[in-house]
Amino acid sequence: MGSLSDGGWEICDDDLIRPKQPPCLVYSFGSVEHFAFEDDISRVYGCEVHSFQVDMAWDDYNRSDLIYVHPFGVGKYTEDNPEGKELYTFGDIRTILSHKKRNIDVVKLDIQYAEWSAMQEMVEEDELDNVRQVLVEYHIGSEPTEDKLRRMLRILRGMSEAGFRKFYVHKCEKGSYHHPNYPVVRSKCYDIHYLNENFLKKKDKKPKLDDEDEEEEEEEEEEEEEEEEEVGTKAKKQVEEDDEEEEEEEAVKGKKEKDDDE
Repeated sequence: MGSLSDGGWEICDDDLIRPKQPPCLVYSFGSVEHFAFEDDISRVYGCEVHSFQVDMAWDDYNRSDLIYVHPFGVGKYTEDNPEGKELYTFGDIRTILSHKKRNIDVVKLDIQYAEWSAMQEMVEEDELDNVRQVLVEYHIGSEPTEDKLRRMLRILRGMSEAGFRKFYVHKCEKGSYHHPNYPVVRSKCYDIHYLNENFLKKKDKKPKLDDEDEEEEEEEEEEEEEEEEEVGTKAKKQVEEDDEEEEEEEAVKGKKEKDDDE
């Protein structure tokens, strides 16, 4: 979805995890007034999309009938931060927009290093339990300290423990660094896309069919039963005919033996 270069995002389109066409719901944090992702996902899936532009200098507005733009962002705390940006926790945003009781199909975060603190709050408060897919651009920075790396790993582990599994990983073209504790050069940025395995059902469970598909399946089952019944009837008839023929042969043979004895 979106640009084929920087700004493009992958969506898992498998039936059990894909955005459910209306009323699917998408949150997009940090598109920096580039709306290719929002435009594509609303067009392809018909989703209600909320785009959060923390640097926007004007009020909320509707980009289209499905895309709503808000002048605030997501953070670890609900606050006006030292830079004067209006931030809300993920849970508070859902409350403000009356989405607390709704599943969210996709959450996308590209918020330039602020994803770590925001993700920490989301993971610790279990705010992602009813989110199907999470798309994150993780920024590492130049020569992160050991404490910073440990904090990042805790957040990544928290995503895994919450049931999120990676389905796409990509190194961003935003530079690299060499850390003294690593034997190789590392990327400063990674796109990691997750799906929530809690939404996946057992593989052996049949998907729910709509009325038309269900009627077609019933007709096919009836035809199969009729064919099996017809085959069974023919087989039974053939057995009876074979038995009659065998009895006639035995009768003829017995009569012949009697005549020979006489």
